[in-house]
Amino acid sequence: MTSLVPESPARRTCSTPPGSTTQSRRRVGAFSRFADRSELPLTSLVNSRIYAFCPELIAAFREAGCEIAAHGRTNAERQGQMPEPQERALIAEATAEIATHEGTRPRGWLGPWISESDVTAGSLEGSRHDLRARLVP
Repeated sequence: MTSLVPESPARRTCSTPPGSTTQSRRRVGAFSRFADRSELPLTSLVNSRIYAFCPELIAAFREAGCEIAAHGRTNAERQGQMPEPQERALIAEATAEIATHEGTRPRGWLGPWISESDVTAGSLEGSRHDLRARLVP
């Protein structure tokens, strides 16, 4: 598969200004404290490619105790417009990448662009996702 984001050493580092990682951790921590007081569980929707470009951000969510749910590889893809084999590959690849970094498979899935096809539910069931997030009008 052709990468939508060019692979280069410069792109493999978090392209945020100095100090913004600390700011991200503070923001994640603030949400985490609010959730704790409210007894609300937090879930972070994770594009799997973020591990290559800004692992510090995911680390902040992990340290805050957030559940990690899969959100595709990148928001540049809309799975609902993909042929079934390509959609299944997207789900499998994103799930495997997250599992590699988190040590466990993500239970939840919300497609990038909140996009799904007529076969998404079956594809997710086949990849052993327990939860599928969707917007309901």
